[in-house]
Amino acid sequence: MMLEGMKILSFVHGLYGGSASQILADLGAEVVRVEWDMTGRIRPGSVLDGENGLFFQMTGRNQKSISFNPQSPEGIDILHRLLQDYDIVLDNSPPGLLEGWGIQYDELLRSHKQLIWCICTADGSGCCQSPDDELLMEAKSGLASLNGPGSKPPVPAGAALIEQHAAVLIALGIIAAARHRNITGQGHKVETSLLSASLDLQIETIGYYLNGGRFIDRADTGLSTRIHQSPYGVYPTADGCITVSLTHHDRLCSLFTPGVIENFTEQDAMERRVEFDQMINQEMQKKTTAQWVEIFERMEDMWFAPVNEYEQVMKDDQVLYNRPFIELGESEGRILRGLGHANYYDGVRPAVRNLPPAFGQHTDEILEKAGYTQRELNQLERKGLIVRNHERKN
Repeated sequence: MMLEGMKILSFVHGLYGGSASQILADLGAEVVRVEWDMTGRIRPGSVLDGENGLFFQMTGRNQKSISFNPQSPEGIDILHRLLQDYDIVLDNSPPGLLEGWGIQYDELLRSHKQLIWCICTADGSGCCQSPDDELLMEAKSGLASLNGPGSKPPVPAGAALIEQHAAVLIALGIIAAARHRNITGQGHKVETSLLSASLDLQIETIGYYLNGGRFIDRADTGLSTRIHQSPYGVYPTADGCITVSLTHHDRLCSLFTPGVIENFTEQDAMERRVEFDQMINQEMQKKTTAQWVEIFERMEDMWFAPVNEYEQVMKDDQVLYNRPFIELGESEGRILRGLGHANYYDGVRPAVRNLPPAFGQHTDEILEKAGYTQRELNQLERKGLIVRNHERKN
């Protein structure tokens, strides 16, 4: 496995921290989730919620779970012992939580010179401490302002785009820092945030804005951006919707009712883009999605795609060929399914070696490796400083 030998302590409570942990674990890193309560396992309002509910199942595979109370002197001692072996920390805990427990990166670095500490927050270091919330960050970063009809409020994305992108940035940062440490022996502090991830997603539109590009108001037609000419968006058909990307004016003339758009020029596709797009909207509604697909498929370099509901996505030939879905185990008497690791390596996708762990499932295993005896573990358990779960075995 590509990251075999990499050992990570993961303090996470959000989707992006959990997804980052899972990416690294899929690639072979030994990732131990340090859990002090159920915060990192529960997504308020999500289905099949609970300790081993759907939210945790989506981001918990191939990892281990240890539960101890870091606020006590014994807990701090546990952490220092673990850092002798686990020299990478993924810190996606609530802002100020670890510091409040007396866990400081600068102090840890004095005794652990090769420590890599990756901190991931909502806003980044500074004066602001927003909640770790996808919706709020889409609004704050301007991402939400790009979407939706012009006559109505902006429409945020319907999926956790920022959080998943942040997860990839976290994993990338940790791998890069570990690579450099292998050369220099030097530890690193890696920082990323939902705000940084959201701005990074907007590299094209923000770059366009910063350099004087024309930034047009949102339209009430199918136009999907504020910088492109028509057609570039989602268009209603007689029975659904279809997306059409940038298409030459002459090609559109050959598709539509004679005389409808001949008076528009290629330049008008930008200068009069809303009016032009309205004409395209009207024409697209004259045929079904299947009819347009058949027409477009016969044309050279016609960029289009029908807008699929999830039911259609699950039946799409290319989606099925890519084999993205896996079984995640059982919860409440049903088999859970989800998405596997997104990449293939030499034609093989990383395996599900272990199902998501129960809370504290590996406490004994990990602390015994750190030098604790069973007598010491029993004492810590009696004091309520650790949680041990012997029932679930992967």
